[in-house]
Amino acid sequence: MLLASSGPIQLRQRGRRRGSRLMTTLQQLGAWRDERPTLGVPAGPVLALSAHPDDESLAFGGTLARLAAADVGVHVVCVTAGESSLAGLGRTRLGRARLVELQLACEWLGITDVEYLAMPDGRLSTRVDQLAELLCRRISRLRPAAVLLPWWRDAHRDHRALSAALVAMSGPTQLQVWAGEIWAPLP
Repeated sequence: MLLASSGPIQLRQRGRRRGSRLMTTLQQLGAWRDERPTLGVPAGPVLALSAHPDDESLAFGGTLARLAAADVGVHVVCVTAGESSLAGLGRTRLGRARLVELQLACEWLGITDVEYLAMPDGRLSTRVDQLAELLCRRISRLRPAAVLLPWWRDAHRDHRALSAALVAMSGPTQLQVWAGEIWAPLP
């Protein structure tokens, strides 16, 4: 279940049987899950900020899986449902589908703490202050050892707005921040 700022959202998961078979196959192939990684992460939880469902997997999927396997508390906060990403599909239907995909991807990565903020896709740049306030509350509550988010010079405006909100927040300022490339190659 994803937790939204306005209350819990129940999502139906279709095709669970197919996903279960795929998961079993991947677990049989994935002896890597039993390895304990050595990472330069301070002891404590890690917060992955995602503008859209899939950003966490594209930018940090392997890292998040390794951290979860090492029993580091991994928390994902997804800001939008990514409902504007494909033309021709209904925004509501697409947003729901992408949130189900987010939940399934996080389960596969070993992450159980996933939150959805329900902000409008494609318009985060107009709500940086509101997003900064929401992030400040979560960071103050969680006190993460590291925050992972899309690179601040990424080509997508929502990715840049998420970074801007982290910088603009008035709260904990001593954060270890890891930025990951999604849309634009790093220089």
